[in-house]
Amino acid sequence: MTIHNSIQRESKGSNKRKEASIRRKFIFGGCVAAIVMCITPLISTFKKTATYQEQYEKAQASNQQAVENNRAIQEEYQRVNDPEYLADVARRDYYYTKSGEIIFVLPEEVEE
Repeated sequence: MTIHNSIQRESKGSNKRKEASIRRKFIFGGCVAAIVMCITPLISTFKKTATYQEQYEKAQASNQQAVENNRAIQEEYQRVNDPEYLADVARRDYYYTKSGEIIFVLPEEVEE
């Protein structure tokens, strides 16, 4: 009976070790699955953030260009409201003269 008892004890101990090993494997697998489930949304979030950052930078550049364009238009508007500027443009582009003035159109010099 002693041999039989010792074999039963060894098989019980072996079963306990196998069960513990299986438990450890399940726990390890569960931990790996949990880590993967946590990392996947994190990676997706980083990709979305990069996309949004790129869109933000494009919008900023577009806004800066619009601000500069607006500033140039406002300056042109201010000049158009200036009577001296209008008179200068009329003389230069449309050959407008004041009374008593004579305009001489000289040919442009051609460089050789």
